[in-house]
Parts: sequence; structure tokens; C-alpha cells
Amino acid sequence: MVKIFLDTNIVMDFLERSRSKHVVSSIIIRECLTGNLKGCLSETVVTNCSYLLRKTYGEKQLNEFFFEFILLLGIFGD
Repeated sequence: MVKIFLDTNIVMDFLERSRSKHVVSSIIIRECLTGNLKGCLSETVVTNCSYLLRKTYGEKQLNEFFFEFILLLGIFGD
């Protein structure tokens, strides 16, 4: 299985439908969730995305999302 690093831009594109690469990032995330790719995040990506999206989604919703996202994908270094 190919291991890929999901950087801040990929996660932001996935979460924000208005971004130009939303469709591409959604395909990448779907491939990770179905087990065709092994996607990994770093703590910095989670922190950066949380900071950028805090006004849009709020702290509680972001915490819930990233908790599930990390359980499904893992943090870089696992």
C-alpha cells in the first residue's frame, strides 16, 4: 500500500468545497478511507487547519472532525 502525506492544502481543499482542488482532494481522501492509500497527517497540519477553519466550523465541530479523521488515517510517524 502506498503511504502518502496529507498536507494542509489537501485537508483544506477537502473541507472547503469552494476551493479549486476540492474534487481532487476528495478523491485522495476517499482512496485513503477505502484502504487503497495510507494517508497520514502531522500535528502541524491539524493545528494549521484548525486555526484557519475555527471561525467557519467552531472549536467543538473541528475537534470532533479531527478526532475521527485521525482515528481513520493516523498521525505521521505511526
